Amino acid sequence: MKWTSALLLLAAAALGVGCADTLQERRIGIHRDNFESSSREERAYILEKRVVRGMTVAQVYMARGVPDIIERLKGSPKVEERWIYRCPGDEKLVVEFQRGTVKDVRVRGP
Repeated sequence: MKWTSALLLLAAAALGVGCADTLQERRIGIHRDNFESSSREERAYILEKRVVRGMTVAQVYMARGVPDIIERLKGSPKVEERWIYRCPGDEKLVVEFQRGTVKDVRVRGP
């Protein structure tokens, strides 16, 4: 019985069962080169799921995943795309991109 439990624990560890955020690990894996070429500070933001000005589209994707809403803004000279993530309590994280980098980040209330 002890061996069976030990084998199950080893198998779970090998499969990544119980990891804090395997979805984020997968996103980082997809963009491994981008992650490794990011600065130490940018990697910390990604791992903390934070979005800050100057991050690239790939870095935001690694940090937060696919947004709930993507708005492509035509004719706007400053913002080309807006990503919106729904947060707890009806708040929304709004990320605006210009030329592939974050121009503005804000939390919008209900």
